[in-house]
Amino acid sequence: MTRLADIKKRLMADPEFEREYAAADAEFVVIEALVRARTAADPSQAELAQRIGTGPDSGRLQAERK
Repeated sequence: MTRLADIKKRLMADPEFEREYAAADAEFVVIEALVRARTAADPSQAELAQRIGTGPDSGRLQAERK
């Protein structure tokens, strides 16, 4: 069976893949930090919507990103 690490190593040999992987990794780091901060603050959906200046549909938007 091929291991994930082996597949990643093979794909990372392609410079374009490596650039895209790095860009996606940076995006995931930011998303993870936002999720952790929100979890620590524990706001309700209404409080979160008010803080970020959106309507109460912010929960729906989050669900669509999952």
